[in-house]
Amino acid sequence: MGNLIGTTNSLCQYENIENDDISNKLEKLRQQYPERFSLPIHVLATVHNNIDGEWQQRLRQVIEQRNSVSIFLIPYQVSNFHLIGILIKFKVGGPIERAEFIGSHGESNLDLDKLQRQFNEIYPGISVQSRSIQKQEDREKTTELTIETLLKLAQEYQTTYINDSHDKTIEDQNANILK
Repeated sequence: MGNLIGTTNSLCQYENIENDDISNKLEKLRQQYPERFSLPIHVLATVHNNIDGEWQQRLRQVIEQRNSVSIFLIPYQVSNFHLIGILIKFKVGGPIERAEFIGSHGESNLDLDKLQRQFNEIYPGISVQSRSIQKQEDREKTTELTIETLLKLAQEYQTTYINDSHDKTIEDQNANILK
């Protein structure tokens, strides 16, 4: 029984490390490059593959917390030693623009089809893209690469939004001039 408690505590501590790591790195990037982070980015609590309903619970949490344009980052613990990241980006007006699974899923017992079906229960008709990263020699390095890729994509999608908004503003100004 003592081992079960120790394992549970280790998992909770590991979860906090992952969430804190993502949040801390995101905050550092925001401080270094404030112009690149105009959209709200939410880091949600880790989903555990072995806890029924937790994935759907996070997806409902996204619905409750989203703004018209925002990005959500969700760590997903596949096993004690394997983490993937999930990125969901909403566009103006609220629909999902992009959803991705990010990680080295090839060597895990993760059922991406099952995750997709559960995703579609909450967000019908949206296809979640799978972005693989190369598995590293140890869990920590693979997790680090997953987090770096997740944050890099969030930053890229910020830049895309800023450029699209700038182009839209110029188009609107040109349309007003022609009237």
